[in-house]
Order: sequence, then structure tokens, then C-alpha cells
Amino acid sequence: MIWASPFRFARRFLGVKDTDPEFPPIAFTDSATSVIDRLQQDCAQMAENLLLTSATIAPDDANGRTYTGAAQAVPVTNMMRVMLARLDNSSGIDLDEIPRSQLDQMRGLSYALMGPESARVIEVSEGVPAGRPLFLRYIPSPAAVLGETDTVPPFVPDQYADLLGHMIAEMMWPQGGEAQMPRDQSERMEDRLGQLYERWAKATPTPLRRRMTGDGEAPYLF
Repeated sequence: MIWASPFRFARRFLGVKDTDPEFPPIAFTDSATSVIDRLQQDCAQMAENLLLTSATIAPDDANGRTYTGAAQAVPVTNMMRVMLARLDNSSGIDLDEIPRSQLDQMRGLSYALMGPESARVIEVSEGVPAGRPLFLRYIPSPAAVLGETDTVPPFVPDQYADLLGHMIAEMMWPQGGEAQMPRDQSERMEDRLGQLYERWAKATPTPLRRRMTGDGEAPYLF
């Protein structure tokens, strides 16, 4: 499925054609990027397993304690949040994340994550053996939407293309001179968003989180 479907939904909700000068393609892609970012932040709170990916990274030099994501054989340039870091591999010893300002004082097994999401650098404490690989499990940064043929983010089921269209249209509504989206469309969007949250809540393996989230409630309520 491609982004063209949510864009078509958005244009239909806005009542505009793809040639309307008040609603240029760049406005749709910018709004879509913001929508993805919002949904990924919510998904990270409710069902982070849907977002997690992993990588094993090597130090910048054989005896070093600095790891540059962009310098890896397969560059890691989209690291939003590290959820787990282990020495050597996925079954290795856990490292604790601490602020960089505290790293030089630590003798234990710790690391600091530095730099922007697109250029992450990791440094480990002196208690970590130098020159060893690190296994990371992390949540990637949401990708910017560059055009209408970009793929729908995998953490959003295909059948929610209409929700994406609603959310894109809501952001763009003021460009047409209207203060806000009509109430019926707004209510439909909130209903579909609640359905998506409920689906994510049921995907988490933590029963307590499912009970606390409830059916259709937004993740910021718990």
C-alpha cells in the first residue's frame, strides 16, 4: 500500500483537487511527516514492540570506547531511543544508560548516547572492555515523507489509511480559510484513532498495560 491512498482521503475530506494552489503537494508531505511522528510517539508508549529494531555496532577503532552510528558497515542513522544495550551480542551483559556528564566518573558497565537522532554516537565507561561490539535494540526515528508514493509506516495497519487522511486533512484545514475541521469529520477521526489505539493496546504483551490503557483510550492517559 502506498501513501497515495491516505493523500486521496485527505483531499476528499478537504474537498480539493491535486491542482489546488492553496494545497500544494509539499503541504501534504509536510503534514504527513508530522502525522507519522505523532503516531509513532503514541505507538512507542503503547506497543513499543511494533517499532523495535536491532543492530550490532563496532567501536570506531580496535581499542576504542566510542561508537559512531554513521560509520558502521551498515550505517545506523535513525536511532531515536535506545531501549537495550548489551556487550558483544543479544545475550551479553546489560549496560546502563547515563548522562555523558557522569560517564567519566563511572567504573561500572555504562554508556552515554549523544548527538542528534540522525548522527548518534555512543561512548562507554572505562568499566566496559575496550574494542568490543555492542548489541542495541532501539526505536528508529520516523522517516520524513518525501512524496505520495512513500510506503505507509508498518506500525499502522493498511486499513487505517482513512485515519491518516483525516489527520493530514486536520492539519491542513486552516489553509483553506476555515478555523477547524467540521465536527462530523473530527468525530470520525477520533473514533478511528481510538480504534487504532485499542489495536495497539491489545498488541502489547504486558497485561497490566492493557488494563490500564483500556479500550480506545489515548496512551497519554496512563
